[in-house]
Amino acid sequence: MNKAHIYSKTQFNPQINIFGTLDRDQHRQKRRLYGLVLSDRSLRTFEPTMGDEVDTFLRLVLNSAGQPLDMSPLCEHLTADIAGQLAFGQALKTQVDEENRIFPRSMVAFNGVVSLFSK
Repeated sequence: MNKAHIYSKTQFNPQINIFGTLDRDQHRQKRRLYGLVLSDRSLRTFEPTMGDEVDTFLRLVLNSAGQPLDMSPLCEHLTADIAGQLAFGQALKTQVDEENRIFPRSMVAFNGVVSLFSK
């Protein structure tokens, strides 16, 4: 049995992604490929990069000089920076620069659009 047709709504270009892959065999192939990227060895190699992003996060928290902080955007930026490094090998620097903060917001908006199409 294949995945429900609603997953096809996440396909906005001809390149098949793991989320919109309806066919089990294609999904298995994609999952196997992602498994290589997310292997223990690969993640251990990535750990220093993730540590750098966490260090940036901690510096921002410590530099708040004891003032109350809204942790939600700080955590969103940390997550975006780690995901950007892991998925794209690209430093988004959303923790320290507002220019690329559009990316995590766009992902949330994209999920909303997919939800609209799924009705």
